[in-house]
Amino acid sequence: MDLIIVFWFILVASLATIHSLKVIRRSRRLFLKGIKAQGIIVGKTWTNGNTRSVVLPVIQFITTDGDVVKVTGNFGMSIPTFYVGERVTLFYDAQNPQHFDLDSGAEKAAPFLIIFVACVIVVTAVVL
Repeated sequence: MDLIIVFWFILVASLATIHSLKVIRRSRRLFLKGIKAQGIIVGKTWTNGNTRSVVLPVIQFITTDGDVVKVTGNFGMSIPTFYVGERVTLFYDAQNPQHFDLDSGAEKAAPFLIIFVACVIVVTAVVL
C-alpha cells in the first residue's frame, strides 16, 4: 500500500482516538464530580450525518437549584433506542448544566468502540 495512504489512515485513526479519549475523560469527570439527576425524555430530534440520519433524545431535568433544563443527547443511532416518557439518569456540570452525560451503556461504550475501530484501521493499513 502506498505510504501516503498508510499515513492518512494512521492520521485519521489518531484523531479519532484523541477525540474519543477526550470524551472518556469528560465523561469520567462528570461521573466523579458532576451532579446526578433524573431526567425524562421529552422528545427526539434528527440530525443528518454523512450517509444517514441519526435520532437524538431531547431530555429535560431539574437542577439542584430548581432550574428546568432541556438538552439534546450526545449520542444517537439511526434506530431510536429510547422512547418519549422514558426516565433516564444523567450527570451534569453544576456550573453549566448543558454539559451532561447520560448514564447509559451505549453512551459509555461508544468512545471505546471508536478507539477499537481506529486500532483495526491502523493495523490494517500497516499490514496491507
